[in-house]
Amino acid sequence: ASKGLKEITIKKNYAFTPKDLCYVIITYQSYLESRRKSSQKIPRYKNKIYTAFQQLKTLYPAATFPDFCFVIGVFGSGGTGLPSGMFIGAEIEAADKNSPLVSLPTYLQTGVKTVDKIHLICSHELIHFQQTDQPLDLLGAAIHEGACDFIGQLISGGLINQYQHDYGNAREKEIWQSFKGPIHSTDYSKWLYNGGSVKDGPADMGYYVGYKICAAYYARARDKKKALREILTIKNYDSFLEKSGYDATLTNGGTNISTERYDMQVKMDPAAKTISVKAAITLTADGLLPDTLKLLLHKDTKINRLTLNNKAYRYELESSDKPANRYMPESRNLIIITNGQIRGLIKMQIEYETSLQNLKQNNSSFTNEWISLASYSSWYPVNYDWGNFAYKIVVSIPADFKMSGTGEVLQKSGKWEFTSPRKMFDMVLVASNILKSKEFVDKGARIKLDYIDYQANKADSIIDGTAKAYNFFKSVFGAVDSAALTIVATPRKGNSAFSRKNFIYLQTQDQDAFATDKTISHETAHFWWNKASSEDWNDWLNEGFAEMSSLLFIKETLGEIVYLTEINKYRNESRDLPPIWEMDRTNGNASMMLYRKVPVILHDFMGEIGETIFRKLLKNIHTDKITSTDKLINLVRTSISDKAAEQLLIALKK
Repeated sequence: ASKGLKEITIKKNYAFTPKDLCYVIITYQSYLESRRKSSQKIPRYKNKIYTAFQQLKTLYPAATFPDFCFVIGVFGSGGTGLPSGMFIGAEIEAADKNSPLVSLPTYLQTGVKTVDKIHLICSHELIHFQQTDQPLDLLGAAIHEGACDFIGQLISGGLINQYQHDYGNAREKEIWQSFKGPIHSTDYSKWLYNGGSVKDGPADMGYYVGYKICAAYYARARDKKKALREILTIKNYDSFLEKSGYDATLTNGGTNISTERYDMQVKMDPAAKTISVKAAITLTADGLLPDTLKLLLHKDTKINRLTLNNKAYRYELESSDKPANRYMPESRNLIIITNGQIRGLIKMQIEYETSLQNLKQNNSSFTNEWISLASYSSWYPVNYDWGNFAYKIVVSIPADFKMSGTGEVLQKSGKWEFTSPRKMFDMVLVASNILKSKEFVDKGARIKLDYIDYQANKADSIIDGTAKAYNFFKSVFGAVDSAALTIVATPRKGNSAFSRKNFIYLQTQDQDAFATDKTISHETAHFWWNKASSEDWNDWLNEGFAEMSSLLFIKETLGEIVYLTEINKYRNESRDLPPIWEMDRTNGNASMMLYRKVPVILHDFMGEIGETIFRKLLKNIHTDKITSTDKLINLVRTSISDKAAEQLLIALKK
């Protein structure tokens, strides 16, 4: 036998034993007899194959070319990789128009290709040979296969899975919504490699989804050769999906909308308790806008003017009793009726006003001496599906008020400017007429504290605690792109806090030093633990790991006894809570599960594998940019052991 035939008979997960071959010959005898003649036509299509290969070399000069082995096999695969090159299943890929397909099962009838299209499967498999990515979940696997279909079409001029595309194009939104549910699952059975098990549509629809994502990514790229190279060397599938705009395109009725920047003029009058805003929001759309646009805005906002590209459009601020976003309790949908008449670069201009007292909500508060505004207060119109944004905000406020917030903060000509050329997802403004500041530099980290009502020694304590936490986490988890931190300590009572890029907002007025240090270290840890979605149960990778990091810092600074005391307290508080696995993020117990149960799980897991290995795992989670539970389990499996992965799975499901 040839080298390729020998290799395919021992390939893992590919049944090609004498018994399998005998079964196929007996069961599909008439079909296989027709294959002999048509498979001998394969050499006629060498030029088509070579032309496609040469086209890849033109588009991707780094391409390499393996040997190809054509075998009449056992319907195991149309193509797959071998140690010596690529295998092509001629029984599937080299039929002709006279082949007796009726003798085959239905799923095989739709999968069989005629020999004149043999260059399509060769092109697909050739792309696999170039890929360097290693998919670990459904999204990655679908993109991995879809990339081969997409680039294969670019070089061959033909689409290998036409049946799936005909079916998918008529149901694209529905298919995408179904795919998004298990998008990070490691179970591919409903989407990939599932011939014979699908009853209500074509098999292998994951190929279609992956193709569409790659096509969207390529279409948006200005440098096509660079895009091709990036498709072949994907490192982060979630980032690739986001950059493709595919999800947003379907969400926005076939048009991808991106928020580019905000340019805002804000006037605050603390005495009158009013705020007025003139905002120019720059959007881009790669097609006609949908008939309606939706943005989140505070329910008590008075809108004085709204235009798109200097033209007025009808709009409505919904008066529903329910918030439009669960993190923004006073938000409602601002609906703009566009009738789908605009595309390209869009300048939304909106002028509005409201009472500062209306914006007093959760982490945002107003007193005669203190104003704080963040996304939670819904103070600016935003649609988070349109992505992050750059901004420049110019604030007019009485001269006795000083300001702080996110981005670069400067005082110019009696006004305050907040600027972020880097795209962010929030704009935080803080103002006070008794604002004080302290600054400390330690080991390259510049830490600035803005505060009121604190004694100097407590301000020093906050700065010192943050510097110690920052440097401890850096030593354990590795570096982050955060050399400067701004901390704002609010006078409002409570223990709520949040962090943004290079910014921490603390509500610690009624806390003792221990509670303050825990809050500071938890929020500082979010500079490392912020990559998973906060909208679903994977948020345990953000909040749970930040809290565990805070406890590790306590162990480092206050000792084992204090650390174990906290762990035991957490264990008692979380004893009757439901499993973390697929938890409902909107459940009333969610906070206790994330902040109490997860640290206990991680502490016990650390006890199983040892603290040294656990710390190394934390560093790998950060550097590998782990975004989902499935990816974490795979990392544990590959970097530690199958046993450790199973232990963690059991704990999460308990």
